Amino acid sequence: MRNLAAHFRTRMKRMKIRSQLILVFLIAGFVPIFIIGSYLVINNRNMVQKQHAQLVAAYNVRTRSIILDATTSVYNIAASIVTDDQLQTLLSTRYQSDEQFHEVCRNYNKLDSYYSGYAEVSNITLYCNNPTMSDYGRIKVATEQDKKTKWYQEASKSPIPHWMTWIYNDQRGNRIVQLRVVYRVSVVSTGGFAILAVDVNNNHLNSGISADPMETVISVNDDPVFYSTNSSLTGKNMPMAIDRTQDVFRCAGIFPFDGKIQLLQVSTFVPVYSNDKIYIATVDTDALPNMKSILFNCLLIVLFSLLVPFIMMFFFSKTFSDRITTLCREMQKVGQGNYDIIQDYNGNGELMDLFTNLQTMIESIKSRDQEIYETKMVKQRLINHQQKMEFKMLSSQINPHFLYNTLESIRMKAYMNQDIEVANAVKLLGKSLRYVLEKSDSMVTLQSELEYITIYLEIQKVRFKDRINYGFSVSNGVNCGECMVLPLLLQPIVENAVLHGLEETESGGFIQISVEKRDSDLSISISDNGCGIAQQELAQLMEKINSLNENAAEGMGLHNVQRRLKLFYGEKYGLTIASKPGSGTKVTVLLPMQGKGEV
Repeated sequence: MRNLAAHFRTRMKRMKIRSQLILVFLIAGFVPIFIIGSYLVINNRNMVQKQHAQLVAAYNVRTRSIILDATTSVYNIAASIVTDDQLQTLLSTRYQSDEQFHEVCRNYNKLDSYYSGYAEVSNITLYCNNPTMSDYGRIKVATEQDKKTKWYQEASKSPIPHWMTWIYNDQRGNRIVQLRVVYRVSVVSTGGFAILAVDVNNNHLNSGISADPMETVISVNDDPVFYSTNSSLTGKNMPMAIDRTQDVFRCAGIFPFDGKIQLLQVSTFVPVYSNDKIYIATVDTDALPNMKSILFNCLLIVLFSLLVPFIMMFFFSKTFSDRITTLCREMQKVGQGNYDIIQDYNGNGELMDLFTNLQTMIESIKSRDQEIYETKMVKQRLINHQQKMEFKMLSSQINPHFLYNTLESIRMKAYMNQDIEVANAVKLLGKSLRYVLEKSDSMVTLQSELEYITIYLEIQKVRFKDRINYGFSVSNGVNCGECMVLPLLLQPIVENAVLHGLEETESGGFIQISVEKRDSDLSISISDNGCGIAQQELAQLMEKINSLNENAAEGMGLHNVQRRLKLFYGEKYGLTIASKPGSGTKVTVLLPMQGKGEV
């Protein structure tokens, strides 16, 4: 024991003051409060459960008393009818006509008097087997369908009254579920019998039971429930497990009931002069919620008793370690690259000197990072400048320098010599060269680029005649006069379509230029109906187009177009090619939708 105490004191000396205070609180405060609070919570829960269980038992006994009174009264009525001599005479007589039988029935009013004189009875029916009788009032001749029913067969075999759940539809089509007793009426003089059925009035039961705050469910034998304060359970099987093999089944406590855990009590009641068992289940639906509420309130009290001292101890101990903790936290932030530390530090002596040194180190690191950042920016500007120079060199490679004035002179001479076709061809070529010379240094509108493509295709039609035709389509939402594109961007693609796509076409060649908006981008497609490209050749072509080697393509080839798009717009944009042998080729250019004044 001494060694244990010595070890504890040694451990306490090595611990920080804040940890020592928290440990003392846990030992001296938390454990006792937790033990006492747990005892109070469990004790209060058991008390509440006991109170509710007593109430459930009391209401169950009350319900049993109501059922006992009702069943005893109904049995006495049935016994009085069964032993009536006048009824024996009525059942044993052989009638000559229905009029004779009806006259006897009018003089026998015992069934009607019991029906109207007792609130416990909702209906009385006498099922007879005398072939000379007919249906009259509460007397009914048993049909073959009646004789096949389970209740009729059981009643006909035993003189003991039999209780059952009776389910039928009334004249309005409403489903009625009631408790019924069936009693065999032996006709002594003829050796025959009749069956007396007396139905227990649910309204009578409801007037005594419904006032209880508990939920009550009652069934007889293994029949469906004939009475329940919860109408959804009426006519269904008992919503809990019942051992019907026991002579007197009883259970009390917390059990599953109708898919929920409830506090309940089930008792068994055997009506007088009967072998049947009536099961009465009384359920307190408010018990568990009340228990949970009490438990929750007790837990809140215990939790409050634990938290308040702990919070006070926490803030009290925090004053001893805040300065060191703050310094450690700020140093950790600097180690992670976050130099945004606090400026005011509540400390003195060596701790304040250490914090001042930390600030000096941060300023030194920030100065070094600034120098590195500026060096990277200079390097990036050099790279951007180099890319612009490469772009200008690429642009200059596709600017053919012809003499526009010389072509104009040739056109005029051809026109004077009445050679209109040559004059028009030279005119188109002059327009083409003027566009190249004037527009190659700046962005142009998409409309002017499409007009230049039209000029180029007209020149090709002079050469190839009807072997080449073309068409344009512009989707809604695209204003060609407002969209700005790189100059001479589409001509190399159209030239490829003419020279390679339609080179084997003798007639009917067609080139389609389509412009459409795709989200915030612009898609321009150049399609031909030529010979197409095999998949292997297409893969090799795309590899050359995307190659960084400047010798991968010559002049105004697709390689230069791809490089211009990547350099000017970024890696997201460029051209793609789709083709199948015999089905033509489609080249799609994707570039951002830029209006006038946008960079």
